[in-house]
Amino acid sequence: MTTGTSEIKQKLKCFCKENDISFQDSYPVVSKDKDLLFVNASVTPFRKLFRGTIAHDGHNRISIIQKCIRSGGGAYSLSEINTSDYCTTFFEMFGCIIFQSNHCDTIKLLFKIFDCLAIDRQSFIFTIPANDVLFKNALLANGIKNNKIFEISGNDIYWTKWKFGKDCVIGQGITAIFTRSNRDIAEIEETLTNEDEFVPLLNVIYIDKKEKDGEITDIDHPGFDLAIGIERLSSVLQECNIYQIDTIKEKSLIVKKFFQDSKIDISDDELRIVIDYLRTAGVLIREGIVPEKNKCGYVLRKLIRAVIEIFLVNRAEIDVLLEIFYRTTYSEEATNEIIKIVIQEKESFYKNIAKIRKNRTLLNLDADKLRESYGLSFRIVNFIKENS
Repeated sequence: MTTGTSEIKQKLKCFCKENDISFQDSYPVVSKDKDLLFVNASVTPFRKLFRGTIAHDGHNRISIIQKCIRSGGGAYSLSEINTSDYCTTFFEMFGCIIFQSNHCDTIKLLFKIFDCLAIDRQSFIFTIPANDVLFKNALLANGIKNNKIFEISGNDIYWTKWKFGKDCVIGQGITAIFTRSNRDIAEIEETLTNEDEFVPLLNVIYIDKKEKDGEITDIDHPGFDLAIGIERLSSVLQECNIYQIDTIKEKSLIVKKFFQDSKIDISDDELRIVIDYLRTAGVLIREGIVPEKNKCGYVLRKLIRAVIEIFLVNRAEIDVLLEIFYRTTYSEEATNEIIKIVIQEKESFYKNIAKIRKNRTLLNLDADKLRESYGLSFRIVNFIKENS
């Protein structure tokens, strides 16, 4: 079942063409909407279509493979995603926006996508909103057995309710969880015990409401959002975790080898942070973002400094790794630009640390104050105090 990520994306594009689904290029990862820093889902660029605030061009089925950034809030935050082998800060998402359809036909389209990718629909467990007869009947009508469908309330286990931004569209829907073992389970909580066995792969959301100033009303163009994470899809088809898929594996090996050659033993969580944050930093810098105190630049600064902290605490130099890491993806010119910005941020960070080390008054400040004023984590504050 091994399939390269480029081939997967090409198959999805061909599927859309063959099924009269308009395909669009990815929007920039920096969001133009005032309530979002980054595009964080494939539906984000199309929210105004649901609300009716921009003209609909007549296409009732629109698809995209969208570049996305998780930067906090919602399903994941920067402090949480790197404890998992199946979450990354930067990711791509295949999305299909479907208007003038019903639940049964939308699920039928989903399973046609599975067929295109040679994935057995019976390899999935589905969560649906409690008492949602439409989604349940749609799954049953498309050949899913009742024991594969679990009703849940709220967003305690998997999400059933979505709110796409402040004063924006609202929907509810299902999560499809791929099971590598294809075994039956009695309780949906069992899927939380082994992330290699159970991979939440996609959502199908029916968007039919909007909220403004706390008031929820019907929207002008209700429809469905079918969204599949490309990296997770690759991990399913390549039978591995995300850090082992073809587009990330080389970077994972580079980082692991660097620390092994340096005889430095770091945790799996720290390895994921270095791999994922450097990968994301490259994407952001290539989109013209630079580290700064506000908005997107602040997220980039947090990512870079989190990596630098790991190198500082482990007494390792990042410069050599950067050259090897980025040249596998970017041209020499682009690699040099990315490295230049990362090194500048490192030097700025080191200056803050040196300033604190030289000033006993600053060194004795509360850790919260140092974090607020100088952007230093509790870990690095303790490191400075222990080594001053």
